[in-house]
Amino acid sequence: MKVIRIYEASTMQNLPKSDIKCPGVVLAVEFCSDKNAIAISLSDRTIVFHDIGSKNYKKLKTLHIPST
Repeated sequence: MKVIRIYEASTMQNLPKSDIKCPGVVLAVEFCSDKNAIAISLSDRTIVFHDIGSKNYKKLKTLHIPST
C-alpha cells in the first residue's frame, strides 16, 4: 500500500482529506507524541515525517537511510 488513511477514533469514520499518499510502499507508521507528528517508513529506505496538527498533514522532513 502507498496510502495511509486516518480515521476519527470515536466513530471510525474516514476524515476528509485524511489520506497521506507516499512515494513508496509503507512498511511501518509510528506516532511521535512529543513532536505531534507521524513517522512513515517506506520500502525505498526513507522515513517521512508528517505534522498531524496541520490541516493537510504537511510533510515536515524526509530522511534517506543509506544501505550498510
